[in-house]
Amino acid sequence: ADANRADVAMLAEVYAQSSADAPMAVPGEALVIQNGVYYGISKSWFESVNPEKEKMYFAVSIPSSVTTIANDGFQDTWSSDKQKYDAVTIKDGVGSYAIVSVDFSQATSLTTIKSQAAMNTSLAGVLDLSNTKLETIEKSAFSGCTGITGVILPQTLRYMGTQDGTSGSVFKQCSALQYVRVAGGDPDVVFELPENLEVIGMDFPENSVKSCYWTEEMFGQILNMQIKMLEAMGFERIVILNGHGAATQKRII
Repeated sequence: ADANRADVAMLAEVYAQSSADAPMAVPGEALVIQNGVYYGISKSWFESVNPEKEKMYFAVSIPSSVTTIANDGFQDTWSSDKQKYDAVTIKDGVGSYAIVSVDFSQATSLTTIKSQAAMNTSLAGVLDLSNTKLETIEKSAFSGCTGITGVILPQTLRYMGTQDGTSGSVFKQCSALQYVRVAGGDPDVVFELPENLEVIGMDFPENSVKSCYWTEEMFGQILNMQIKMLEAMGFERIVILNGHGAATQKRII
């Protein structure tokens, strides 16, 4: 018993050294996965490695058994599903955590990332989804992830935001984003979307074709692609509404 306590204490000391620059890897057995859905991190495991109830920084690897990332899955916010499946949340009073890195290289069965899955989290670097079978990334999934510098989408992607197009903001306010590319595409392109993509949902329900939330550097290329798409759809008159009135956007238009 004393030896076990010593082992737990030593493990807790190691994990307590986690930081945003050196996140600790969460073992597979500590991931809460039910029927192919990833909900978060095990409360009992979290308590065992964080007895001081500090803020932890983690790196997560999504296994091939996962088909769906649940709503708020990469956050420590409360949800009824997390409570049901004993995934730790900030409301448990045992500390908090931030997921800094998610490895999707083994997530070969992943088809859906639910809304707000990683919204306003500390994710940093390139979000590489190329090995997944993603068809849907729901609204605000990565909104506010200011540390994401690049995104690589799979060719299987069909929907970004809601399927009726009335809401999206998937990468809204990702202010460090430098490029969006497609797996197998041009490795130097700044902006590209999968050929199978059917809907990019946004925030203007009355608008038949929605606009995007992107940095000004990418705005011109996105606008060009959308105009070509509209032409291919048979539109003869295209009206562009720049609701924010930013001077740079006006110049690009």
